[in-house]
Amino acid sequence: MDKFLFNDYRANDIFDEFTEEKVAERYELLFKETTLFIKENNLENKASVNKRILADVVLDYFYDTKIKKFSC
Repeated sequence: MDKFLFNDYRANDIFDEFTEEKVAERYELLFKETTLFIKENNLENKASVNKRILADVVLDYFYDTKIKKFSC
């Protein structure tokens, strides 16, 4: 994972609860899957994966999961 992506975020509470490794694994999986999808569908000249936006999406997922755990 590109560690710099998560350096700009104050996500220590997420890393404390889910571990940085788990967040990184989810990021890597989504990055690989989307990149593969783009390649397999010959979309390299039309689409790309924005790493910062993907990092936002992954962190949002974990924040939502944390909120759901807290509210139950």
